[in-house]
Amino acid sequence: MGASGWRSGGSEQPAVQISSPRNRWIKWARELGSKKSARRDEGLTLIEGRHLLAEALSAGVALPHVFFHPAAEAEEGHLLRSLEQAGSRLWLVSEAALASCAQTETPQGLVAVAAWQEKLFPPEGLAPSGELVLLAGVQDPGNVGTIARAIYAAGLRGLLAGPGTAELSSPKVMRASAGALFRLPAWRLTDWTPLECMREAGWRVVAADVRGSLTPAEVQLTGGVILALGSEAHGCPQEVLRLSDASVRIPMPGGAESLNVAMAAAVFLYEMVRQRQSGHRL
Repeated sequence: MGASGWRSGGSEQPAVQISSPRNRWIKWARELGSKKSARRDEGLTLIEGRHLLAEALSAGVALPHVFFHPAAEAEEGHLLRSLEQAGSRLWLVSEAALASCAQTETPQGLVAVAAWQEKLFPPEGLAPSGELVLLAGVQDPGNVGTIARAIYAAGLRGLLAGPGTAELSSPKVMRASAGALFRLPAWRLTDWTPLECMREAGWRVVAADVRGSLTPAEVQLTGGVILALGSEAHGCPQEVLRLSDASVRIPMPGGAESLNVAMAAAVFLYEMVRQRQSGHRL
């Protein structure tokens, strides 16, 4: 049964409802956390920690099931009451059960099933205005989530996840995004055809490339621009470079061969912000 009778701060400690890691609800949550196919089929993912749950709640993301252990009951009473009022089913579980479904080594006491999944790029496309970032084969979930967080902070229009890019709804990406993906428009491209269509519709594609002849300050990065970022090992795919209007490198006078892709993204994004705020035109 659910935790509808739970109350925070009461004189009696509520009884643990789920103690075994083999409980069917715990096994289900563990599967959502570990299997891409389960997340895709159910349109759900797994998130954990106070910050992510609070961000999801604030963004209006449904959290149908929330698992918490007694220590979290004492520390997060206000959040738990808010979740229950929003319709979440609360489960008071043992630390062993929570650790079994959590995806981190040291769980923060709260794990939730979230109704969030990747969206396919809309067939009608997007009109060429604002700025987008295209991740073209960025495989590391931590980098993908960190870049999503920076895109949201910079106020861009959204994120495109191209072929070979990590699944946006994976728990690792969700954690690294710090809740940004609950608010940032993001779409999955299953091939490069939509990019061709967007370019034909008037979008300009700027590819980050260590061999590029231009620097970020020498290229207009605002107004109908798609910034393409490739993997650290291979850079942007040839299909993306072929469609690009400019290839841009970050100057590195200190001698390093390359930057972490999330760090490189931040450099480009804040050049975008600078240009937007200054009304920059080439």
